[in-house]
Formats: sequence, C-alpha cells, structure tokens
Amino acid sequence: MEAMLVAAVTATVSFAMIYFSNDCQPLGPDQSEDYPLQLFCADGEYNSMATAFFNTPERSVRSLFHNPPGSYNPLTLSLFTLTYFFLACWTYGLTVSAGVFIPSLLIGAAWGRLFGILLAAITPNGSVWAVPGKYALMGAAAQLVLCVIPEVFLWCETPTVYLVLSVLSGVNPCSLVGMCSLTEPIVLSGVNLCSLV
Repeated sequence: MEAMLVAAVTATVSFAMIYFSNDCQPLGPDQSEDYPLQLFCADGEYNSMATAFFNTPERSVRSLFHNPPGSYNPLTLSLFTLTYFFLACWTYGLTVSAGVFIPSLLIGAAWGRLFGILLAAITPNGSVWAVPGKYALMGAAAQLVLCVIPEVFLWCETPTVYLVLSVLSGVNPCSLVGMCSLTEPIVLSGVNLCSLV
C-alpha cells in the first residue's frame, strides 16, 4: 500500500511540475536526446522538465552530461533537483527494494550542472571554461562517492584533476566520521563507473 501511495504521489508531482513548467526548448541537431518528450510544447520543441522526469534515469544522466549549454533553464533544473531529491529520499525509506546508485548519479549530475550554469552566468567569459556537462560529471561523482577510494576513477582513460578533487572532497569528511559509502560493494566488485560517461 505504501509503495502505491509513493508511486501515485510521484506521478502526480511529476505531471504537475511538467504542466506548470514552460521550459520548451527547440529541437536541434546537437541534442543527445533520441526521443525527446514534447508534452505541452509546440511542434519542433521538447519539454526539458518532461525529458528529465520521464526518461529513464540513465538517459537523463547522459543528457545532463552531454547536452549543450542552454539546454536546461536554471529554474527548471533546480525544481527538478529538489523534487527528485525528496522523492528519492522517500523512496529509499520504503520496505521494497529500490536502487540508489543511478538516482544518486542523477541527483548529483543535476546539481552539478546547475552549479555549472550558475557559474557560467556570474563570471565574465564563463562559457569558455564553465561547461555545465563537466560540472554535471563532477556533481555526480561527488554525490555518489562519499568515502570510496579515488583510484576508482583511474579506470578512465583521461581522469581530470577536477574529478579527483570532487571525489576527495567527499572522501575526507566521511573518513573523519567513519562513514562508509553505499557504493563500496559495487567498486570492490570491479564495476567500471566510467562507462556511464
């Protein structure tokens, strides 16, 4: 019964946010969306809130990483991030098994991209170095990796200093309080986290 209540509330909140969101983006050749959602938008446009909510979480993470700057409105992305965070926290507390790995990546990628958008907006010539997709990657790493060994990301062909710094920023506070990460068993089993990028 509790799972049905959570599913009904999640669907209602998602549709309400899409309905009241007016963030219609034009379709372009540089979009990473294979099937963008047109809900409540004109022909030749897609609803970025609907795309974030109703795509699979893996596809939403990929679009946050790879869509060009300007694909997401900061207000839309902040509302999505907050709503998805609270819905994910509620879902984690259910008595049914639910995954935390990909939703954590999605939440981190969303707030990382939001940080990149805001950083590009407040700095002069910020679009030269403040690419929101890179900040989405760093946000996903910082959200997901709390006290996992930073060598996990050395499996990638080209690890960046910023990625390692974001991982270390999550490692050090957690090691002080003795917390373990939810992803530690996944890392120890040899899953390549860099294949998501």
